[in-house]
Amino acid sequence: MLSALGGSRGDIHNRGTKWQGHRDSEGVLTSDPAPVRNADEGSGAPVPVAASTDRFVATVTTLTDAQATGGTLIPPWTRGHVVTHVARATDSLCRLLDWARTGVETPSTRAWTPAPRRSKPGPGPVADLVADVEDSAARFEAAVRSLPPAAWHAEVRMRTGEPRTPATLIPTRLR
Repeated sequence: MLSALGGSRGDIHNRGTKWQGHRDSEGVLTSDPAPVRNADEGSGAPVPVAASTDRFVATVTTLTDAQATGGTLIPPWTRGHVVTHVARATDSLCRLLDWARTGVETPSTRAWTPAPRRSKPGPGPVADLVADVEDSAARFEAAVRSLPPAAWHAEVRMRTGEPRTPATLIPTRLR
């Protein structure tokens, strides 16, 4: 997403970390839980995810309100569309993490509509876009922190039907 705002894809990927899950003997997609910051660092998000979020917020903060309405590499989306899409995608991941935690099937999206209509530009000023991304990131961190040990191996389904565990789902936040 940073590339759509003018950054490079390398800015949002932690190339030194392997994030691939594997199928266990029963064919269930599993992985060890993602590394998380400890309580002294004040965050429950996986370290590469938190660092990526910090870089994304810093990038969005540099935009002017006029730039937020400017075009991107994803026509017809504006930068506001992209930023809002990142926040809504994070909320989608939170719903899947809630499913893993509670065992109650909670689809990642409420209803599918074409992306440009689903991800409308943020409510206006860049400050609101930044707040939206920060608020969704805080919800994500809380969802990660709330996962009990057994939930890390619970299988949920992406919108596409692909099965995932939280440990393999969390790195999608880096895309």
